[in-house]
Order: sequence, then C-alpha cells, then structure tokens
Amino acid sequence: MRAIIVAAGKGERLYPLTKDTPKCLLKIANKQCILGNQVNLFKENGIDEIIVVVGYLAHKIEEYLESFTGIQIVTVFNPFYNLSNSIVSCWLAREYMNDDFLLINGDTVIHRTILQDLLRSKYDICLAVCEKNEYDDDDMKVILDHDNNVVKDVSKGIPVSHTDGESIGFFKFKNDAGLIYKETIEKMFREEKNLHIFHHNVIRRIIHDGHIVKYHLVDNALWEEVDFNLDIELLRRNTNLSFFDKQ
Repeated sequence: MRAIIVAAGKGERLYPLTKDTPKCLLKIANKQCILGNQVNLFKENGIDEIIVVVGYLAHKIEEYLESFTGIQIVTVFNPFYNLSNSIVSCWLAREYMNDDFLLINGDTVIHRTILQDLLRSKYDICLAVCEKNEYDDDDMKVILDHDNNVVKDVSKGIPVSHTDGESIGFFKFKNDAGLIYKETIEKMFREEKNLHIFHHNVIRRIIHDGHIVKYHLVDNALWEEVDFNLDIELLRRNTNLSFFDKQ
C-alpha cells in the first residue's frame, strides 16, 4: 500500500503565512507541520511508499522530506500548480495508481484512528466522510445512500439542503479500484475544461460511470482542513488531536 499526498498548491488564503512557506510545512502543534504529521502516520501504520506531489516552493518540501528515513518517499513536480487545480496533481501521479493506494490532500490533518479505520475497510473505493450540523459553500459536500453505505454524489456545488456529509479529502483504493481511478482521470483529461477542477470530480465521474463508491463515517473532531489562520488555531486547541505531542 502506498500513499499519495497532493501538496502542490499555493495556499493563498493563508497568506502571509504561506508567502515563504508551503502550506503543508506550516507548524500546527509542538513544532510539527502538516506534512510531517501525515508522513509519520503513514510510516507508523505500515505504508510502504509515499508519493508527494509538489509545486509551489517545491524545493523546500523536498529538502524537508530528506530528513525522513525508514520509508521510501518520492516527489512528483507539478509545473502547472499556478495555472490549474488539484486534478492535474493527481493526473501527474497516475503511474503510482496501478496498485492499492491512499490519496490525501496536503492540507488535511487526521487522527491516526481515521487512517487505521480506512485501512481496515473492506471496500475497494472508500471515502472518509463526516457529518456536521451545518455546511457551507466551500465544503466538499456529499449525497449518501445510508441504507447501502454508498456515495451517490460529491461536489462543492451540491445544495446545502441536499447535503448528507462532507468529504474530508482522504480516500482509499484497492484491488482494481486504482486502475479505475487512473483510467477515469486519463479519460477526463481529454476534455480541456477538466484541467481546472478539483480532483474530487474524478470520484464523481467514477460514480456516474456506474462504479460503487463507499464511505466511512469519521468523527468531525478528529480531523481538520487547513485553509485559513483560524484552522491552525483550532488545531492547536483541539484536545482530540493532542497526539501531535506524542509523535
């Protein structure tokens, strides 16, 4: 099992914190950064290889990753990080999708139990999803079939009134699912309009093509997406994520 981390973006909403520092290298607690948390979690839970897709200030991320030992880490450079969206980063990493893999956004901080539960999941395609009391336009919203544990749709454009949950930006693919993802993204890249969309749209196309996508519900207190300064403050105050101090 390998993990693919999408960390090419500029993180402009965190400016000026990201003026000279990639978002994934921002400190979140006890001198730990987002990327360091992810790499350590994967290393501790038996992941064989980590692929990090870089772009903005790539040299700083590559220098940071040199400090890790005991696990193979490969970087893939996205030269279009300033011109496109996250789907391009996933397309550039497609050669690593032939086998079982995890896919995570470079700004998603998770508790180890989320990773462990997703690894134990029996489903070939599985999204980590949380349920909240309220949703906003920026959430990557999902429509769920609770009876069959199936994701029916995923998009920021889903009306709040139809929303059942939020994708936290963490996915698992195993068996033939990786090839399905790879073939789908290659097909989508034949349409120029798809160069500027979120990589969640690959999952959406997979669903619309008739493949079954399952979900795993996670506790909303056990993860955080870092988009704004407030998100970093929330991480530092979140006692459920105090495991940073133990790593």
